[in-house]
Amino acid sequence: MGKWSAGLSPRQCAVVVAVFWFTSIGALIVLLALRRANRRRKTPSRRRTK
Repeated sequence: MGKWSAGLSPRQCAVVVAVFWFTSIGALIVLLALRRANRRRKTPSRRRTK
């Protein structure tokens, strides 16, 4: 891990952290939106696909 982090510049490290945070937050928002949509639509079609 030391060699890998040493090869990255501070700016690259910041970009990696920013991308990681944006992707994780975006995934959480998408999951919450899907959960809300599923609660509104109480359709048994999804259970059949499983």
